[in-house]
Amino acid sequence: MSVGLRWNGGVRKTHDWCREFLYRNVERTRGRGVTDQVEAHDCVEIFRAAPDGILVIDANGKIVGANPQACHLFGYGADELRGLDVEALVPVRFRAGHAAHRADYAHDPRPRPMGIGLELLGLRSDGHEVPVEISLSPLSSPESDRVICTVRDVTEQMRYREFGRAALRAAEEERKRLALELHDDMAQRLAALLLRVRLASETETPRRREALLAELREELVDTAAALHRIARGLRPPALAEAGLEAAIRADVRSRLADTDLDVELDLDSVGQSLDEDQKLVIYRILQEAISNVVRHADASRLSIALARDGDRVLAEVEDDGRGFVVEEVDVLAGRLGILGMRERAASVGAKMSIQSDLGAGTRLDVEMSLREEPGK
Repeated sequence: MSVGLRWNGGVRKTHDWCREFLYRNVERTRGRGVTDQVEAHDCVEIFRAAPDGILVIDANGKIVGANPQACHLFGYGADELRGLDVEALVPVRFRAGHAAHRADYAHDPRPRPMGIGLELLGLRSDGHEVPVEISLSPLSSPESDRVICTVRDVTEQMRYREFGRAALRAAEEERKRLALELHDDMAQRLAALLLRVRLASETETPRRREALLAELREELVDTAAALHRIARGLRPPALAEAGLEAAIRADVRSRLADTDLDVELDLDSVGQSLDEDQKLVIYRILQEAISNVVRHADASRLSIALARDGDRVLAEVEDDGRGFVVEEVDVLAGRLGILGMRERAASVGAKMSIQSDLGAGTRLDVEMSLREEPGK
């Protein structure tokens, strides 16, 4: 049974232009086209199984062929895509420009990426826009000239790219904050201390000298406290001083003291099983998750659990709040958010998952494998 795509009132077998497509686009080995070893059935299967979306566009801008990935990417059935103007897959604000670019390409058809240096967007059937990368390749045939359009969904790449940008911005803001505190606060404190030391050394009256030294001691205590405050912002000392579980309890108390949340803590002693990086990652992820519950969830109940299960440590944060659509809350909306927590988890080889439904609350799980101790 042959597989065909219908266009221009006739039928052209899929494997005919699949074979030509492969000949033009698949890497050659030792100068010999790989397609002369590929059967027609294999051509069809390669077209169907291609990881990227593939559209075949005729000279009039009509879609005459689409593989399953293209259908999935744009949210159409194969029959719905076939015969559709390709501009229907372009956001409305870009359609006029796209038609002009398509006309320009027809005058100089050659294999090339589309929109070099631009961030391209495709339009799904449900109205949502998706970031894409597109490559074009001309396909000549006796019937008419066509263009093979390969479309790749780059949503994840865009998320990670924006995460990198946001992380750099956050790091720069943190550097600015530290520089400001050190310059405006610590520098002034140290200058005042030096002045008091000089005054004390030049004072001949014992009583006055003693008073200056007393003031100097007070200033030193205040300066040490300010340095301690700055250091706390870099790495929570409670992790080293009291352990992971105590640090989580202290953070929960400080963050939730002014809320009406009913909080349930079930924290096993797992800190001794984790290295310093792993403890910090769990602490920061739970810290971010708790902050998100307070800021966004409108919840009445919050449970936080930490336990060891064999060679794994499991952490869980669950609330009964408003919930959300996980795919819509990411850095593309301007926050590090969920992707930032995933990146923290990945940095120590942990896995993080989030389950949430609108009106049904949210659950975050972290699974972290224990690292082998040196010498074992």
